[in-house]
Amino acid sequence: MLTLNKKRWITAIAIVLGLLTAYYFFVFNSYKAGIIDVSASYVSYDNANSLVDSAELVIVASPIADFDDREHDITTYLSGAVEDFSTKTELKVQNVLKGDLNEEFLSVIEPISYVQNLDGKQKITREGYVEMQKDHEYLIALKKNSFGEYSVINMTNGVFDLNTPETNSSSFTSHNAASDSFSIEEGHEHNLKHEEMRSDLLNMFNL
Repeated sequence: MLTLNKKRWITAIAIVLGLLTAYYFFVFNSYKAGIIDVSASYVSYDNANSLVDSAELVIVASPIADFDDREHDITTYLSGAVEDFSTKTELKVQNVLKGDLNEEFLSVIEPISYVQNLDGKQKITREGYVEMQKDHEYLIALKKNSFGEYSVINMTNGVFDLNTPETNSSSFTSHNAASDSFSIEEGHEHNLKHEEMRSDLLNMFNL
């Protein structure tokens, strides 16, 4: 028979394991509200012609998985500070507008991910970039990075939602409403530029 002492130890261990399990599922593995938006140095294109000229590949495609279910990558310095981050998004390709691609599916790199903290996961992005939504159809400008992977160029103004004209614009405004990186005026100006480029691209490719 178990002694009283052993029973107490077993009970204590069971409680600790239960608390650790609850912490992992309900805190550590949870998603925190708010978005970390960091500035980035990148080549910017402010019109449809320069964007298409610079892109190696321009496609119409749709993500096949929800953002939470995609492959998120983040690297940190020894201090724990974030060094780099991205998300690999699997796309189903509907149309190739520029470039040579004979694949039905294509993985591309988006400049957004999740950073893991002790109190949960939090979305981290660059320059207000908003992730592509599952089953939405997008016109996307891409170029290979130094690892030979196709990556979105021109941040948010390299990805254009074809389902609803306002999707990316409104997402950008909401996404940055509490961010120090963008003022309301800057967000409005960005939205206008985004819609102008989207309209020009649709005309350019007769979409």
